[in-house]
Amino acid sequence: MNMQMEKRDNLSVRRLLKQEIPAAMYLYSQFRRDGAWAAACLDRVFEEGEVWGGFLQERLAVCGALCPANADNSQSRALHAADPDASWQILPLAALDAAAMAPFLRMLCARCTQLDPQAPWTAAVPVKTGECLLPGYLDAGFSIRLVRPLDHLRPHYLLKKREDRPGRCELCSFPVRDTYAVSRALEEGFSGDRIFWQQDVRWLELCRVLDEN
Repeated sequence: MNMQMEKRDNLSVRRLLKQEIPAAMYLYSQFRRDGAWAAACLDRVFEEGEVWGGFLQERLAVCGALCPANADNSQSRALHAADPDASWQILPLAALDAAAMAPFLRMLCARCTQLDPQAPWTAAVPVKTGECLLPGYLDAGFSIRLVRPLDHLRPHYLLKKREDRPGRCELCSFPVRDTYAVSRALEEGFSGDRIFWQQDVRWLELCRVLDEN
C-alpha cells in the first residue's frame, strides 16, 4: 500500500509523513494518560513501523500505528510481553471521532494482511476509558480476549482478529462499564465479540467454546 489517499466511509486514510508526527502527538496529547506514551516513543515507532492517520475534511481525526512484534519501543515491548504470539501490533489509537474508528481499523487490518497474510496480530484498548472505542474495533472484525497492563498506562483489553463462533458455545453478557465482570469472564476463557444497547447502556456479549465431550 503506497502513500496515496484511500477513501473509506468519508474517511481519508494514509500513512503519515515524518513532518506530520507532531500533529499526531498533539492528537494523542488530547487523551492525557491514555496518550502519554506517544510523546515518549512515537518518533521511534515511525522508524520501526508505520504511523497512519485518518482525515475528515482534511482534519486529522484518528491516528494509529502498526509495529512488528520485535520493535524496540515501550508499547511494542509491553504488547509483545502480553501477547508473544502476535507478529504485528496495532498500538493504542487516538480518535476524536468514534465513528471513524471502524473504517480506520479496517484499513489497518488490511495493511496487516498485506504485510503478512498469515501473521497473527493484536490490538490494545484502555479498559477504563475505552468504552466508546470498543464498538469500532468489534465492527472492524476484532474480538476482546484478555486484560493486561500495558507499560506505564492503564490496564488494556487485548483484541485479536475475530473467528467464527463455534457451533456449541456458552454466552454471557455484561455492561461494558462493568469492567470487573468483563475482565473476570475473559480470564475464564470467554471472548467478547458483540456490543448491543439495552436501556441506554452498552452491553458486551461474550462467548466461550463448550467442551465437545
